[in-house]
Amino acid sequence: MYSAIAQRVPIVIAKRRKLPFGCHPVISTFCLMFLFGPSYAANSLGFLQRAQTVAVVQAVQQAAEVRSLEVGPLILRELKGGQSHTYEISIAAGQYANVVVDQKGIDVVVKLLAPAGKLITEVDSPTRTLGPEPVYVIAETTGIYRLEIGSPNKNALPGKYEAKLIELRSVTERDKAWLAVRRVFEEAVALSIQGTPESSAAAIKKFEEAFSLYGAIGDRGEQFAAMIGIGNAFRFRREWMRAFEPFERAFQIAKELGDNRRQAESLEDMADVQITNDQGKALQFGDEALKKYQAIGDRSKEAFMLSFIADIYYLWGEEEKARDLYSQLLLLYQSLGDKTGEALTLRRISSSYDVQSEAQSPWNTHLRLWPSGSLWKPRSRKRSSGQPSATTTLN
Repeated sequence: MYSAIAQRVPIVIAKRRKLPFGCHPVISTFCLMFLFGPSYAANSLGFLQRAQTVAVVQAVQQAAEVRSLEVGPLILRELKGGQSHTYEISIAAGQYANVVVDQKGIDVVVKLLAPAGKLITEVDSPTRTLGPEPVYVIAETTGIYRLEIGSPNKNALPGKYEAKLIELRSVTERDKAWLAVRRVFEEAVALSIQGTPESSAAAIKKFEEAFSLYGAIGDRGEQFAAMIGIGNAFRFRREWMRAFEPFERAFQIAKELGDNRRQAESLEDMADVQITNDQGKALQFGDEALKKYQAIGDRSKEAFMLSFIADIYYLWGEEEKARDLYSQLLLLYQSLGDKTGEALTLRRISSSYDVQSEAQSPWNTHLRLWPSGSLWKPRSRKRSSGQPSATTTLN
């Protein structure tokens, strides 16, 4: 009997779904009372009411999380892997808007949606966890546009970002021409992110098109970005020397602009693709990139390049030079509070004592502080015809 009634209860509730929200607990309680008795029904009613209260509170919290973006104020927020934040921007038809989201330790994807909910653009530049994600739009309709900033990787470590509405003004003819080129550039980025041989080849053509179009309107800064895009696409295809040429052209553009950060980034890329061709040149470009990052005060990138240079000396068998650089790197990571970088560097130092027994290594005591298991394995050594002498010094 009870099983037959229980089978009919969902049907009764389903037919009454159009009742006001407040009626649902009454119906549910009646069914539970009929099936299991008044005491169980009373407890269940309390649970249902609490669940409804929690749902309402969550809805209010989500609504409160939506913030407004206005010209000028900068918003700095923390973001965890898998999270997203939403902002509203009031834009009138015919206005030009520019928003920049600056990544600080977490890779984000930025989406802009029209008032009706249609996706206008999605930006995910190949800047990894650092650097800007710029968004541009010329509004076709007046209304509230939604900016969504999210981390698609649920396993990503927490980081921060800065969001700022840079410009909101009447559109000009140059804006229209520039934004048309920007859409070509964004198509190239989207193709490169797909990560297939076919998409990377198509991305190179699109980046080349964007480079030419940016040249026509005199935007050297965006030409730099297009050259970096071409280099990255060739690097993905493991065509190292074909990648080197656009990176070198990007470096020359950065010098023209007097932009030290862009110079450092392009020098870093030049060093990276030379590592399999001429390690002497890789060391030279890496040293130049290190000095640029030191000049602009980017200590995270300074640590990365110091590690890159030390690894080259280790591969050449110059353990003493490598250890000296690893020791500098260790102090840098300690000052940054980067425990992972510190642990990896300690293992690099330990590996550089491969001619000594474990007991002889002065770093053995430090390594006991870290969990067992290999955090870093030394790469096989190979010398290059471009290897400089051991007297090469780095400042």
